[in-house]
Amino acid sequence: MVFRLIIITCLFFYYCSIPNGRSEVYSYKIKQFVNSWQSNQTIQYPADEFEIQALIKHAYQQGSTIIRVIGSGHSYEKAISDEQDINAEQKLMLVSLEKYHGVTIDKENNVAIVKAGTFIGPNPEVGNKDIKKSLVWILNQVGYAVPDLAGITRQTVAGFLSTGSSGGSLLYSFYDVLVGIRLIDGKGTIHNIYKQDSKFHAVGISMGLFGIITSVNISLMTKSFYVDGSETISPIVPPSSNFSVGCPIDIFGDGNQQYPSLTKFFKTGADFSRLIWYPQKDVDRSVIWKASKYDRKPFPPIVPYQQFSETNLTAVSMQIADAFTIMNMLAADTEEYYSLVNSIFDQLQPIGKQEFFDIYYNSLPMDNHLSFKILPISFTELWIPIEKTKEVMNILRNYYLTHGVNATGNNALEIYTSGKSHFWLSPSYSTDAVRFDWYWFDNNPIGTAQNFFQQFWDLLKPFEYRCHWGKYLPDDYNGHRLHKLYPMLEEWLKIRNEMDPEQVFVTSYWRKIFSIKKLEK
Repeated sequence: MVFRLIIITCLFFYYCSIPNGRSEVYSYKIKQFVNSWQSNQTIQYPADEFEIQALIKHAYQQGSTIIRVIGSGHSYEKAISDEQDINAEQKLMLVSLEKYHGVTIDKENNVAIVKAGTFIGPNPEVGNKDIKKSLVWILNQVGYAVPDLAGITRQTVAGFLSTGSSGGSLLYSFYDVLVGIRLIDGKGTIHNIYKQDSKFHAVGISMGLFGIITSVNISLMTKSFYVDGSETISPIVPPSSNFSVGCPIDIFGDGNQQYPSLTKFFKTGADFSRLIWYPQKDVDRSVIWKASKYDRKPFPPIVPYQQFSETNLTAVSMQIADAFTIMNMLAADTEEYYSLVNSIFDQLQPIGKQEFFDIYYNSLPMDNHLSFKILPISFTELWIPIEKTKEVMNILRNYYLTHGVNATGNNALEIYTSGKSHFWLSPSYSTDAVRFDWYWFDNNPIGTAQNFFQQFWDLLKPFEYRCHWGKYLPDDYNGHRLHKLYPMLEEWLKIRNEMDPEQVFVTSYWRKIFSIKKLEK
């Protein structure tokens, strides 16, 4: 009762201290970004490829304008640009492709030609009203699909691909069906780059530094499919077939015939999978989500996946935001605090199990049930060879147990996989990877994402992890370190310089990461 009173009191003073109340707290991240330097930048909304080309040619000829494409705003803001890119001598032009979307089905060549601004799937933030304009919907109307999807589908196709993003599968990848890229380089020249071309695996993941992708060709090789899956929320230890007692996976051990190790689960447990770990003391629970393609007839009844008991996107996001705020404000290594945290997670993610069956694009994006306007989250994601899974998990386990709330924070750690990639700057280049994705609630009153993530960057540095390009990166993720991690980086940089000789797309952020020397004017 006392802690409930503290929660109510803290919430009252917290919200009263913020001008304009809750709406100001939960302003949309990308809207803040676009408006923050409006006197020093321009934002353009080209409606066709000619207009995109004209913007690039103008910047190339003018010589002092940087161009960056905004995308959906899901990436780390500095991956687009920051205040260092705006000064008296230099301008920043942001480009939104929200008017440049659509999908053409080319039956003769068995491909879908997808404009860069097309959203992959529905956007719950706007009530899914644009679902019929999304890639997955249009493909499904002609009987096709993409092989895998990430946890949300509100990204643009070009933004998702160019940052090396991925779903949670060792067997399937969006990149499996990517067969062509149409791009306008830094001189305004249009390139059609196909899978057999030598530059294809360089351009595919290039963070907007080669040019602006205007469309991609998706092979129509994956038939539309349904998935059958389950989600089990349980204590993370000990291994047990009873989810109220323990976990159906031997998370930290070698596994046995009854309880697979985490590595074996990822490799053989299902077509698609992920683990959410809430490491807070007295919570310490896992959320094991898995699904596989279902091709037997007749189909069972549709049973949608339900991430939370509350199905209203706004309501559940507000509840979680309130909970994260309070956990952040009251954080302390005390029994009272851990009791509070446990009671909160008992409401948000109670022990239990659900089964679901649905079309793939309603199930694989399991985080589509959240509003990131209300619940803005920052991420850092470290990719490590999958054979290291057990070792990393035990290091993290020990770290959480010995460092308390400063290590566990008020959120979760997401763990999932990605299969070996041929794209030169993919974090899973030439290796199957397990991915550790930390969350930071951007409206936490205390602390910063950078400081929270730093401890894990330092802790796991001996594993020579690769990072997700669209999320927070360590300050020392550059130079020799990158060349060691990515054996094709030197060749990638040569192609980049050829395609953007005047550095039209190079920001201060990417210049530091890739050690791109400034041009002498």
